[in-house]
Amino acid sequence: MQAADIGHVIEQLKALMGTGPGSNPEAQAQAEAMLDRIRQAAPPTPYTAERVAAVASGFRTWLSAGGSQAGGSVDDCRRSLQREIDKLRHALSRRSEGQD
Repeated sequence: MQAADIGHVIEQLKALMGTGPGSNPEAQAQAEAMLDRIRQAAPPTPYTAERVAAVASGFRTWLSAGGSQAGGSVDDCRRSLQREIDKLRHALSRRSEGQD
């Protein structure tokens, strides 16, 4: 995946955050499709695979009926998902630069 593609996918994921919190099956399907695109772009490193899984989990929570983690607030969930997206961006950027 090229740097421009990475930036575009990350921005799309961030935009999908704006559709939550709350139940949104269409946005969940879009997030999963983007994450599948990342998975298929090249064989993931273990770290990249972990980051993709963490973002997928974060979106499932964010776009669930409650939109928050057990015992956590909506703001905590939003921040957690944002952090995971940023970690994914960093992992993909390093990979596209040949550092992983």
